[in-house]
Amino acid sequence: MSKVKNYLPVIILCVILVAGVTAFYVHKQNVRAAAKAAEKENMSWSDKTLTANVTEDTTSGYHWEISIDNPAIIAQASDNYTADVTSDGQPSTSGIHTYTFEGKSKGTTMIVMTQKNDQGGFTQSKGITVEVNADGTIASASDVSK
Repeated sequence: MSKVKNYLPVIILCVILVAGVTAFYVHKQNVRAAAKAAEKENMSWSDKTLTANVTEDTTSGYHWEISIDNPAIIAQASDNYTADVTSDGQPSTSGIHTYTFEGKSKGTTMIVMTQKNDQGGFTQSKGITVEVNADGTIASASDVSK
């Protein structure tokens, strides 16, 4: 029994070390997953086209609704949902919804993207301020929801 007492501090130290390494690994994986999601959710623009990507889970009952303060300045051109792929190659229930907007005329306006459920509740809203040149090219765009 005295030999066990001698090794007890070493055993406790090993357990603490294993728990710490495990916690660090889990945290690192969570940070990577958050970074991957943030990478997917972005916006970009080129010439007359503005593209905004948002994550979406098709099984949650939530969907994105788009409203544009002044559709004479910029209008929604298309939207497309692309499912993520699971590790076994099957489509996932989550994915990326890509919205494309086309510049129309000079001015500044706001695009509001609201994630709503089928009962009318919402979880989040994203605002994008867009400045469009007279020829319809996008001069600037900024995410004002962060």
